Amino acid sequence: NGYLFTARHVIDHTQTKQVALVFPYITNENDEPLVTTASIVWTTDVAFDGSDVNTLRYDVALLKLDDLSVLPEDVSGFMIGTEMQVKQDISIYGFPKGEGYAQDGQIANTSYKGIDDLFTLSFDIDGGLSGGPVYDETTGEVLGIAIAEANNADLQRICISLKRALELMDQAGIK
Repeated sequence: NGYLFTARHVIDHTQTKQVALVFPYITNENDEPLVTTASIVWTTDVAFDGSDVNTLRYDVALLKLDDLSVLPEDVSGFMIGTEMQVKQDISIYGFPKGEGYAQDGQIANTSYKGIDDLFTLSFDIDGGLSGGPVYDETTGEVLGIAIAEANNADLQRICISLKRALELMDQAGIK
């Protein structure tokens, strides 16, 4: 339906409610990357504070593509997954430094410091992967959103569960 989750900190400093999106692997008839826009539909009210790990539980934003007709017919979204297991194989897809790639690994722990809304990965999240989907390629399910990258030694490899993101939306009355 054109909705995209991301980490709130990725869009926190935008000046408008609209963001530009580049999809390097979806190209037009001239073999150029698809460039389109999305509107910020919703964000949580709690901004990330690096000294308070609990604020990571609110690092969520929801975007909506402004024009779905720009997507080729064969582009489909992910299914929503809410259950995960330790050692489950996952991938994160993103665009660090404008270069798209997937990073593969496993779920290391289904909670972080006793916080069940957060989980950790078996590998560092490279800068630029924040906001990217954590997904199971076998099932096609998104399980969470990558939020804490490798350059913060205290907060590495952390993701927020999609279950938590959906709960936050529900609490805010977003359907």
